[in-house]
Amino acid sequence: MHNTKQIGSKVILIIDEYHHGAATDISLTLVDEVIKPNLSIQMTATPKGGDPNAIVQVRHSQVVEEGMIKKNIIPNEGFKGRKLIGGQLETNIKGGTDILFLEKSIKKRKEIHEAFIKKGIDVNPLLLVQLPDDKKGQKNDLREKIEDYLNDEYDISVSNGKLGVYLSEDKKKLQNIQDNNNEVEVLIFKQAIALGWDCPRAHVITFFREWKKSTFSKQTIGRILRMPEPENGHYDDDLLDNAFIFANQKGIKVEEDISKGYISIQQSNRKHNPKFSMHSVYTKRQREKTRLNKDYVLSFLKASETSGLKTKVKLKGNKVTTSFLSENKIESLDKFSFERDINETSVDIKNIEEMESYFNNFSASSLAPEFYAEDRSINQVKKAIYQFFLNEFQINFEQDQFQIMEIVLSEKNIKQFRNIIEDAKALYQDIQEKKDNILEAVSD
Repeated sequence: MHNTKQIGSKVILIIDEYHHGAATDISLTLVDEVIKPNLSIQMTATPKGGDPNAIVQVRHSQVVEEGMIKKNIIPNEGFKGRKLIGGQLETNIKGGTDILFLEKSIKKRKEIHEAFIKKGIDVNPLLLVQLPDDKKGQKNDLREKIEDYLNDEYDISVSNGKLGVYLSEDKKKLQNIQDNNNEVEVLIFKQAIALGWDCPRAHVITFFREWKKSTFSKQTIGRILRMPEPENGHYDDDLLDNAFIFANQKGIKVEEDISKGYISIQQSNRKHNPKFSMHSVYTKRQREKTRLNKDYVLSFLKASETSGLKTKVKLKGNKVTTSFLSENKIESLDKFSFERDINETSVDIKNIEEMESYFNNFSASSLAPEFYAEDRSINQVKKAIYQFFLNEFQINFEQDQFQIMEIVLSEKNIKQFRNIIEDAKALYQDIQEKKDNILEAVSD
């Protein structure tokens, strides 16, 4: 940098993704005292603050007109109307909406690829598959389910080079993945791909239902907006000029990515002083105060008896419905609200795996805020419910699990079970409070 200044060259500094960490003290010091640019251009799709007179805005429509990004985003193409009924979709829903939406997205990627081939364009479109965030303390089998389905039904796998993985703990087949003719057809990822990753051939993205309220990141959706050949502009073909989202979700927000800051931990250590001696003791941790054990089942049964739950439960005519976004056309994320502008399509859950996922999420959410939503505690809530049905209605979990879950999660009954779960939590906490605290001595 010193030599550059010495020969009289002008320094123009271009900072991409400026909103992520570029305004920290360290970054500003580097720019002002080391680089000392004659001109600094700070680029971001999500500007925050700053001198309004120094901001040059490029409208979304201008970038579309230049042919650099796709014209529209199409969510859930083919899903229209308030109720999904009839035809092949109603048959496929029995396999669960995760697989249904994955299948739709794979077929859309193939359709786009065939359109490129027909035009003689060497672009292999990429399907992005975003896994939901892990549920703390809970096993998530969705990745394995997706990989098995891709391999068994479409011969897409890591071993044959058609599947890529971009996870913090596992990265496969990423070399040259950004090349338009790269062989990878599907990329599985989580949040890590949202920032600083560029692969213009990405054309379709699939999101799966989260156990909490879902959020679409503008940065993540932006991965499928770029045109694979920006120098050639649009192709005058709706398949190639639009981006496609498939998601079995509803109530989704579109938000900016949040930059992760640095965490500083200060630790204190006690110096050994042989002239001073004191026995140290601590209260033995009672994990049952934040996690459920078998006492919860007894608490639930007692609460259900006290409230007369048996007389309130409706056993017949139950169903559980899930909703997701209907097909629409999004011209700009800046002007569009997924919560306001998109209608929903609903289906009745017929798949036991999907019903169990809803049941697990119901149990997990009912534990907050007092208890950790981990597998052990979730299982205690489920055991309590199953035991209630066996005791009161002679409905056995092993033979009638789907029926029990459908009864509990239906609109007719879910509120009643939420109330009993809350009452049982209070009884359970009373039991734990009565247990004596045990003091443990710290050994030298």
